[in-house]
Amino acid sequence: MWEIEERENRAYVGLYEIVAEQLKEDKRQEAETYQNQLSENVLKPFFYAQEKAKLHHIIKHNTIMNEFVLIYPKDRHVILIPVRVTDEKGIVSVRYFVYLPEEKRMYKWTYFKPYVVANNVPDSHVNETLGQLTRWTFAYSTLDDESFWKQYVLVKELGGYKYLIPTD
Repeated sequence: MWEIEERENRAYVGLYEIVAEQLKEDKRQEAETYQNQLSENVLKPFFYAQEKAKLHHIIKHNTIMNEFVLIYPKDRHVILIPVRVTDEKGIVSVRYFVYLPEEKRMYKWTYFKPYVVANNVPDSHVNETLGQLTRWTFAYSTLDDESFWKQYVLVKELGGYKYLIPTD
């Protein structure tokens, strides 16, 4: 627990507590605004279009933890989005998508196979899955492990991304 707290407070060491608390609140509000805008302007339209066209075996999507989970580094150059997806056979699985803001493009992340969700399984699967590759939990505000992004998400092979498949 202290490790998470120390990591999240590292940037505020040496500041007056009232200043640090205000900066943290500003950061939290800015992140919330960013996430809401991305959800409304990119993610919801993308997934509704996938459902309507029945593309990529997506008949229905459900967010994890009642909203889209956005996992990204501080600079937000890449965004990992785990989503519960129901296919045409009614099978619910957790699939991972990646949005690259500079490209304005969505990809399927294929490093892990979709995880079939059993009845009422808690959403710890995302923590456990990513925990195989990096130190991250939902308690962290960002995933700032540069080697994770370079080796497992954005790695290129034969002129394209190794684990990213375009969704368009």
